[in-house]
Amino acid sequence: MNNVNINEFRKSMRQLERLLEKQSKNFDCCCGVSVAQCHTLLALEEMEPCSLSVLAKELELDKSTVSRSIEGLVRIGLVHRKLDLENRRYTIQTLSEQGRLTVKKINEENNEFYNEMLNKLANKDKNSLILGLTNLIDLLQKTIINSDKCRSKG
Repeated sequence: MNNVNINEFRKSMRQLERLLEKQSKNFDCCCGVSVAQCHTLLALEEMEPCSLSVLAKELELDKSTVSRSIEGLVRIGLVHRKLDLENRRYTIQTLSEQGRLTVKKINEENNEFYNEMLNKLANKDKNSLILGLTNLIDLLQKTIINSDKCRSKG
């Protein structure tokens, strides 16, 4: 890819980042919780019950960051935390009933927003967009992982 294409790609990525951030702020797509807490709730919905370590790995964040997010969610009643009876060094996180309602609302509002947007495209274009995004995420993950491996060797 030549420099002009790379520069256009990078510009598009920056625009995408800004628009996604704006969408999160303007539409309260996380129903009153922070974006980090929103991501934690959505991951927990898919994986519960789970430990902080498993959740941190899924979110690709360090355990202390996820712990702070969970602590905030416990304080506002969206997550229950209990000691793992098999290994008392771990805690197990689950959604509370209010947490389930919040996740449901997050999913409904985001589905409505993205369905409205995607419905402006033909089906083949939707499929191409989803495939393109999936490929981009896969490439980014592989590149970042390889980059991290190189840094840790040096």
